[in-house]
Amino acid sequence: MHSIITSKKVGIVASYLMIACNTISSIVLVPFYLKFLGVDGYGFYQMIYSVASYILILDFGIGTTMVRFLTEYRVKKDEKGIQNFAAHCGLFVLIINVVIVIVGLIVSFKIGDIYPSLTPDKIEVGTKMFRLMIAVLVMTVTEHFMEGITMAYDSFSVAKIIGVIKLIVKFILVLFFLYGGKGVESLVYVDVLAESSVLVLYSLFNFGYIKFKIKLHKLDVKIFKPMATFMFAIMLQSIVAYLNNTVDKTILGIMLGETASGIYGLSMTFITMFNMIPTAILTIFLPQATKMVIQGESMEKHTHMAGMLGRYQMVVCGGILSAFTVLGIDFIHLWAGENEKEIWLTALIIMIPNAIPLIQNYCLNVLDAMNKRLFRSLVLLGISTLNIFLTIFMINKMGLLGAPIATAIAYIIGHGFVINIYYKKVIGIGIGKMWKIILRGLLPCILLTTVITFPMTFYETTTIFTLVVKIAIWSVVYGILLLLLGLNKNEKTFVV
Repeated sequence: MHSIITSKKVGIVASYLMIACNTISSIVLVPFYLKFLGVDGYGFYQMIYSVASYILILDFGIGTTMVRFLTEYRVKKDEKGIQNFAAHCGLFVLIINVVIVIVGLIVSFKIGDIYPSLTPDKIEVGTKMFRLMIAVLVMTVTEHFMEGITMAYDSFSVAKIIGVIKLIVKFILVLFFLYGGKGVESLVYVDVLAESSVLVLYSLFNFGYIKFKIKLHKLDVKIFKPMATFMFAIMLQSIVAYLNNTVDKTILGIMLGETASGIYGLSMTFITMFNMIPTAILTIFLPQATKMVIQGESMEKHTHMAGMLGRYQMVVCGGILSAFTVLGIDFIHLWAGENEKEIWLTALIIMIPNAIPLIQNYCLNVLDAMNKRLFRSLVLLGISTLNIFLTIFMINKMGLLGAPIATAIAYIIGHGFVINIYYKKVIGIGIGKMWKIILRGLLPCILLTTVITFPMTFYETTTIFTLVVKIAIWSVVYGILLLLLGLNKNEKTFVV
């Protein structure tokens, strides 16, 4: 038990290290992208990648599935069941990868039809890039399968450290290829090499160190029934995620061109980082949630757990939103050099409602443990479909900013109302009690920090030193208010 707790702590630290590396990498690399590729070139990459990423919907959440069901077999001490389940999942991964290749090759012939504004030369380059991206997607699905094994065996730190290594490899290779004059295609070469290195590391750990065995003892259709329901729900949620993350960029590329897509792609850098930070501990606590459900723990305990973890998420999410509100435009101005207001506002509009599911994301662990994610996925799929029509309508009415406003409306309806009603009425989680626990002391702290530091926006930031001073002032104010108003006694002990 002590080793598992230690692994969780190390895993959380490694998760935030990975996020820090990803953040630094994104921030440092974007100016290089803009320097070597330009906004149009970077937007071109985002357009091609957004189409390829749709195919990753076929991933079916294989990693989360492995964690969920391998944990259940481990709780029951069924070693034969573990091997047999892994073999079934392995066969499924093989089928998924074959389908990805077939679908990818078909779509690759349609790049010119998807983006009619592209020149013949760009269509040729885009087709080549897309086909390389298909290879990356195949390796990504396999990586998720391997990561699921590692996470199910409580080796959280190993999975996160491998993630850090992947980011470092990508960072070095991107600079190497860009300076080598390889152009926009180099970004795809980097992904191929980085994914290959990750698969080698996971193979060494899973099959070499923990001696995990995949063996088909018996082809059992019964195994597929709960697994299929779970994976179908994950697939639907993947559709929702990719629609919300890429539909705006794709529609903007079609309706307004490469520059608008590039601007939205830059804003997505901040949205992606915002999403990553509070979700760092989500998969780490899935095994624990699964064990609690299998052991019949009450929903009151789950509510308390959701509130307790939600407070830490609130500190992070609320702090990011406050800092980005006050300092976002200054940072983007120094970072990207142009279109800072559009990038800042686009990101902020989406980040605010997106904080709701991120703060309460332990509830999703409970759904996974109970194998009841399907309704949530169906609701979010409906909301995302609405988002597509809203986005087209809003872009026609408002231009670029219509896209994030449509997405924000979808998040408020889906996560703010419908899903929380489901959590309360069907699952039994005390949503009101959970949010009361989460907001106590923290909401006033976050609002006060924003109000006190907002006057800094009236002072122009022209150098990195000035920005660092502003960040330091904001951090001191937030830290003091957290200690005075926000954190309870246990949380202060943890932090201090």
